Amino acid sequence: MADDTAPIPQAPVTPVTQAPATVVSATVVPASGLGRVVRLVLFLVAAVVIVACVGGYLVWRNSLGVSTDDAFLRADVVQVPAEAGGRIVEVHVAENQHVKKGDLLLKVDNTDYVLKVAQADANLKAAKEDVERARSAVVVSRSDAKKGTVRVADAKREADLQRRLAEGGASVEAAVDRASAVAALAAQDEVTVRAGIDVAEKAIDAALARVEVSSIALQLAQRDLDLTEVHAPCDGVAQKVDLQVGEMVQRGQPTLAIVPDARFVVANFKETDLSRIAVGAAVDVELDAYPDADLVGRVESLGAGTGAIFALIPADNASGNFIKVVQRVPVRISVTDPKASTYPAGISATVLVKSAK
Repeated sequence: MADDTAPIPQAPVTPVTQAPATVVSATVVPASGLGRVVRLVLFLVAAVVIVACVGGYLVWRNSLGVSTDDAFLRADVVQVPAEAGGRIVEVHVAENQHVKKGDLLLKVDNTDYVLKVAQADANLKAAKEDVERARSAVVVSRSDAKKGTVRVADAKREADLQRRLAEGGASVEAAVDRASAVAALAAQDEVTVRAGIDVAEKAIDAALARVEVSSIALQLAQRDLDLTEVHAPCDGVAQKVDLQVGEMVQRGQPTLAIVPDARFVVANFKETDLSRIAVGAAVDVELDAYPDADLVGRVESLGAGTGAIFALIPADNASGNFIKVVQRVPVRISVTDPKASTYPAGISATVLVKSAK
């Protein structure tokens, strides 16, 4: 038996086409690049902060006064020369030794100078003896003059007597002439004796002059003898001591130098800052070599000229091209702090004149 059931037709199946998936890609920043960006930003921020701080500090410092780092701690170095020539026999100072005013530094052989003192002393004694002899001669001459005056008077009386007797016939003319001649000779002797007195008095003046000259010569010889010992002219530290016993030195030859304890500062300020600096203004001093050493001082004086005018070859701006350069004027600052003497002279410093206008 045939199957009467017809097959059920099936609907056609439409294939479903899927759309392709869209792939979204994200850009990934490497970690190392991000670190560089952060560091750059931090560096710029730090640079801005530093510049702001430095600028603020400079503005604040400028508001306090005028400052410069072209400054140096100085001292008036004293050169100690030999004031008497000769051979060095003693040296009592060493390099960098602190000395007091009047301390014996060295001694030169004084043998010749002792002999010169003895010679000058002998000449002075001889001159004084000449004065005494001249005075004695004056005394004798004056005594002789008195005797001569008496003899003249006696001779004149005798001559007058003989003349009267001759007039009365009691004497002869020869006796009168003889008495007159004796009176004339006595008068001449008196004149000679009085002239001798003048000569003797002039001899006294000459002898006194020789005494004065001999006295001065003795003083000079004694001074030269004293100068064979070289003493410290001030308190300070001995420098450039290169002396040996036995060396010859000449008068005026430098033997060593002394750096005094007193210190001052020379600061070279710009000419545009001078209007803000006044004599007597308070100053703060900072030493480059000793940052913790804060010294105080005062403006002592302002220089009368810039450093350029004292140059070996001064600038001549009247010829050629001209480039204007700000000049600097030295300002002397007295340091009142006693501890300044413990620091070497010549070291660099930074100064601030606080009482600026």
